[in-house]
Amino acid sequence: MHLLARRRMASFAVAAAGLIVCAACDSESGRAVAGDDMGPTSSQTAVPPPSSVDSTGGQLEKIVACDLLSPEEREQVARNLKVTPKGSFGGSSDTCEFELPSSGEVVSFPLAVRPNETVENYVPLPGDEVTDGDVEGRTAKQVAGKDSCVVTFAAAQGRIDINVAAKNTKAACSLADEVSTMVAPKAPEPNA
Repeated sequence: MHLLARRRMASFAVAAAGLIVCAACDSESGRAVAGDDMGPTSSQTAVPPPSSVDSTGGQLEKIVACDLLSPEEREQVARNLKVTPKGSFGGSSDTCEFELPSSGEVVSFPLAVRPNETVENYVPLPGDEVTDGDVEGRTAKQVAGKDSCVVTFAAAQGRIDINVAAKNTKAACSLADEVSTMVAPKAPEPNA
């Protein structure tokens, strides 16, 4: 069982019907901020396999966030998952917005590649519940907020963030944990 999932505490209250979902995490506040919608296109650049990344982790900024989930993994998360590339946004080198069909508990999750920020740099909001742990052997944090959950884990010299907005915190953290285990093997190993 995923270490963060085992350490997760009780969930928060169910969200109001008008949940507003944002596109990417802002490194200052640790929460999502809105951005321009570039439309539903798919990226063309493949994620370099971990073995091809140099020892300095200089390739992290070349990763295309939308490529961190394969088409098969996207189907595993949800059928008809809408994928919107956001590009460099809110301190990330690349961000991708994944939106789920409106019938489920989870609304959306931006996935952001942050080559210049570490897991230790993540700043939670007051009242967030922070749990230190690991994702696939990498230093990580799970940050549970009201109707949202962020899993941030180490990659190369930086980190990758998965910021899930949902109708309740338990559903958000469950999906954040699941997606992080899919994404981590494709990201460069953390620098020592």
